[in-house]
Amino acid sequence: MELIERAVFLDSMQHAFQNVDAGEGHCIFVSGEAGIGKTSLMREFCNMVKNRCNIYQGTCDALFSPRPLAPLYDILLQVWNNLPEYSNDMRERTKLFTEFFFEIKNKEKTSIIVFEDIHWADEATLDFIKFFARRISQLRCLFILTYRDEETHSRHPLKNVLGQLSPDSFSRLKLTPLSRTAVEKMAMEKGYNGEDVYNISGGNPFYVNEILASYSPGVPENIKDSILSVYNRQDEKTKLGSCWLRVSE
Repeated sequence: MELIERAVFLDSMQHAFQNVDAGEGHCIFVSGEAGIGKTSLMREFCNMVKNRCNIYQGTCDALFSPRPLAPLYDILLQVWNNLPEYSNDMRERTKLFTEFFFEIKNKEKTSIIVFEDIHWADEATLDFIKFFARRISQLRCLFILTYRDEETHSRHPLKNVLGQLSPDSFSRLKLTPLSRTAVEKMAMEKGYNGEDVYNISGGNPFYVNEILASYSPGVPENIKDSILSVYNRQDEKTKLGSCWLRVSE
């Protein structure tokens, strides 16, 4: 499916990739609300460059007990035939980080490493991100990380990681909602009321597609589930703020 109003973001990623391909490693942190299209953007970009590089992808999960180093182990399964046995001891963890660093450093082709949903990362994964990102300039590697900005409050550990990286080593891309014009055009092509679709969705691509896929009065169940899932993971202060705003309206 064609991505709408994402050309600027793809151009930025292409530019970063060209610099990396020339020998200067870089990190890109892609943020945005749930459903804004971070995964779709990653998929489109990787398809554009897949013949010119190695691509490795890992993800963090919204588990009650997050898997230690989940996205790194996802990628190790793609890089190595057999996973090494490591304990969670700090010395063993450092050994793992270093071996992986040299594995990527010794690759003949440029590498793209994608970590998705790092707002759910455990402490060990955040340690790896900091370790790898601080050394990214030594590699022909583009390190792309996605996260939901509405789930990274001011005291979220990810903020600490970002604050300790060199500004030259990374870029930020914040995905924006679709414009009213784009949503109205999509709705019109389906024969629906574009103003209603935009007012319900706010331009969120996932919400727009869900509404257009099963157009009916009100908010589709998939969207309600998505919103409640995000809401239930907020801290109590944020929840109270949301309730206050709803009452004020």
